[in-house]
Amino acid sequence: MEKGNRLQSVDIAKGILIILVVIAHAQVDMVHDIIFMFHMPLFFVISGFLMKRETLVKVGYVRGKIKHLMIPYMTYLVLDMLLVRKTLSVHDWMYAIWGGRAVTGVYWYITCFIFTIFMLTVLLRKFSDRIVKGLILVGGYSDSRIAPSG
Repeated sequence: MEKGNRLQSVDIAKGILIILVVIAHAQVDMVHDIIFMFHMPLFFVISGFLMKRETLVKVGYVRGKIKHLMIPYMTYLVLDMLLVRKTLSVHDWMYAIWGGRAVTGVYWYITCFIFTIFMLTVLLRKFSDRIVKGLILVGGYSDSRIAPSG
């Protein structure tokens, strides 16, 4: 059922995924491993499902998304590095700013999401939807073969 511009089923799926994230982070057994195999990829799939090509290829979209996500990201990062980790090490700061798997906590998701949006925008501007979808499928499959989880 559609509620305004929102799909209730998508909201329910995101809610279930959020609950699974909490459960997975509270577990250190097979439940954790099973949930970690799919929960974050599904967040990316849902995000992609909700994005419109016309929006992605607009000039300034990626810049706005970076601004919208990076200001809270950098604020949290600075507070965490100064007040929680209590470090002024240039190495630690560069590691944290890089994000990705280099840092524990929430950092990896934001930088990975922004990079994914940026790459998708570049691909959509250069290639047809069919080619982009093929590249995503091939890339996802090859990544699962090269770097299996575990």
